[in-house]
Amino acid sequence: MIRDLLAKKAVIKSNLGFTYRDRDKNKWFLAGEHLIAAAESVAAAYCSARSEGAGLGSGVLKRTERRLIFKFTSQMSGQEQHFVAKTFLLNIMRHRIKSYRYGLNEASNLLTAFQCGISVPQLYGYGIRYGGWGLPVANFLLLEYLSDYKSVGTALEESAGDEKECRAILMRTVPVFVSLYRAGCNHIDLHRGAIMLHGNNREPPRLLDLHYARFHNAPNLEVLAFEMGYFSKCCSQWLAKDAFEEWMIEIFRQIQLDDDDARRTMKERIRTYTKIIKSRKQRIAIA
Repeated sequence: MIRDLLAKKAVIKSNLGFTYRDRDKNKWFLAGEHLIAAAESVAAAYCSARSEGAGLGSGVLKRTERRLIFKFTSQMSGQEQHFVAKTFLLNIMRHRIKSYRYGLNEASNLLTAFQCGISVPQLYGYGIRYGGWGLPVANFLLLEYLSDYKSVGTALEESAGDEKECRAILMRTVPVFVSLYRAGCNHIDLHRGAIMLHGNNREPPRLLDLHYARFHNAPNLEVLAFEMGYFSKCCSQWLAKDAFEEWMIEIFRQIQLDDDDARRTMKERIRTYTKIIKSRKQRIAIA
């Protein structure tokens, strides 16, 4: 546990090498000094949202008891630039004591994923807001704003009834699964909202929600079968079986799974994972 924690901190320090503390005692690891204004905007927006309840209005992308995700604008070199902040709200003592579970994991995983060739939003900064007794009360991720992107789920809903377009949307997700396989990464929660598609076909899809992802030393077909089964179950209401068949064959081709027996085995494992429900702990354990 300690070794893993130190390794994650080392990943952040080596990639986000500029350290900064603002007047409210927030500590930031940033990709550069030019991001100070953006980091301060995150802290100001957080205070506004917490004190006013609604606070950010339409800028809020998601709000739960433990998460606050919002978009905001900051001045960068005299120009406005859009960002997304993902805030982990540490509202109870247990979460504050184990604050490394909230934010640090995802920051480290995003940086590792990028290094492994997985297309993810760029991480500009990781911040910690301290409260009483020197314990964190919130952790922040300062992220790239994915303008002109929409989730696979939204794209499928908008194209419901258009079989050709839904099939095309599914096929656009192929690079995500290939890159996860090559990186030895078990995403564990590859739902239809975790893959973002750009408005044109030239931009690669982006992968979100890597908080609980696990990276292994080598590609693993069982992990891939689980990820494909989990995702296809989430999208099954919009797509016919032959669309999934085409999707599977293309993924197999790109990872060079050429043996007929191995392909049949993989298809059986994928179908198995579409029929079972596993807890988070069980999904993390797949390797």
